[in-house]
Amino acid sequence: MVGFQTVKLQRSSHSASLIRIILIGIVLITAVGAFRLWQNLDPAPQVPVPSNMARLEPQLRDYLVEKIKWVGESPRKADRHALLGLVYSVNGLWHEARLAFRNSVSLNDREPLGWIYTAIATQELGERDEALRLFHELVARFPAFPQGYYRLGSVSLAAGKVEEAEAAFRKLVELAPTEWRGFAGAGEALLRKGRHAEAAKLLEKAIQLDSSAKTVHHLLGQAYQALGKTADAEMELMLGRNAVSYPMPDPWSESASQHMKSLPDQLQMADAHINGGEPMKAVEILAKAFFHHPNNVGLMNQLAIALNQSEQPNKAIVVLRQALNLDSNNVPALVTLAFSQHEAGQNKEALAAADRAIALAPTIPQPYLAKANALLGLEQDELALKSLEAASRADPNNAEVFAQMGDIEWRNLNRPGDARKRYENALKLDASCIPALVHFADMLLQGGDVKTAEPLIARLRRLEPDSPDLPLLDERLRKLPR
Repeated sequence: MVGFQTVKLQRSSHSASLIRIILIGIVLITAVGAFRLWQNLDPAPQVPVPSNMARLEPQLRDYLVEKIKWVGESPRKADRHALLGLVYSVNGLWHEARLAFRNSVSLNDREPLGWIYTAIATQELGERDEALRLFHELVARFPAFPQGYYRLGSVSLAAGKVEEAEAAFRKLVELAPTEWRGFAGAGEALLRKGRHAEAAKLLEKAIQLDSSAKTVHHLLGQAYQALGKTADAEMELMLGRNAVSYPMPDPWSESASQHMKSLPDQLQMADAHINGGEPMKAVEILAKAFFHHPNNVGLMNQLAIALNQSEQPNKAIVVLRQALNLDSNNVPALVTLAFSQHEAGQNKEALAAADRAIALAPTIPQPYLAKANALLGLEQDELALKSLEAASRADPNNAEVFAQMGDIEWRNLNRPGDARKRYENALKLDASCIPALVHFADMLLQGGDVKTAEPLIARLRRLEPDSPDLPLLDERLRKLPR
């Protein structure tokens, strides 16, 4: 009988490793499944929607619907909630903005911008004490985040907490030594504490970092006044005239303006582009708004102004004709039409449009300015001067009108003595009137009057250090004997 030997089977080490890998894989798959199940069980943040959506402007409403849908497609993405919050905030919907920013924080609490914008929205809703608490919490969580200290300092100043404000701004200086707002904020805090000399030093440093910061010039003017530096104070206050304060920028705020969709904001934004020498950007903004507001005469007029500035007067005339078909007695449209026709070489038509505007509104200066422009185009200089005199009677504090009269007296009519009086009147009304400074200084230099011209050039250099007229004036000044 043949016997069989009993063999005890043993797993090889290779088989055991394979089993362990399979078991680990099963555990991982189970964990992932559990995580996905948890995600499905935990509700996504609710996307805030304005209760007055139907009453919003058409362009804004359409834009909001698009963004709300976009967030709803991926409701667990923090960046989408953050962007929606930014859209709401720049359009003045602060209640919805705060909810959206809170959603972004709940999904990603490691992003300081979500925290700071939640606090900003709270501040805008009038809850200053709560906003102050949130800004304190923000800098505690993110001690190396400079914008947090800027906001904390600003709100503290507004609340009269000068010591807290100074500490916050000094921390901002430490974190961002090239940011002028830290020095300016600390300087303002010292100014409020009556420490004027120390404040002036910090404010001077802020101006070194950004000479265009009007708010700092205004504060420095106040410091110089308190220190008895009258002439310096006068210059700084002049440089700080019409100061507007802009918050410290951050990665979110840099793209904020592209989400402004209310008509007043777009008109303001377009105006800023025109004043900043970017009229084509203004045309682009206003053309999009025009699609949603095809019968808004004010918008048409602003679009025509932008087209004029971008050297497209014929297109401006077409737009203005459409506007005047809707409102034939609209004075701003008639004035802009006169300027457009002048730019297009249609001076007789421009004169007729200006006269019509004058008949409708004889007490405002703009129609007379438009008429003077048309008359200059027709080479009727004396009549143009009379029209500018009428404009100055309508607006006696307008320095630029006197500067324009000086230009006609000097360049067109060769009456430098009369021109001098016009320029002097302009500078009495506004010592910072750039056209008067440039043309008066130029006239004086061409007449050899270096003594009177030099302080005007020095003032121009202080007011507008990048003025394209300065090199020519400096060259003429160098060629004259002292």
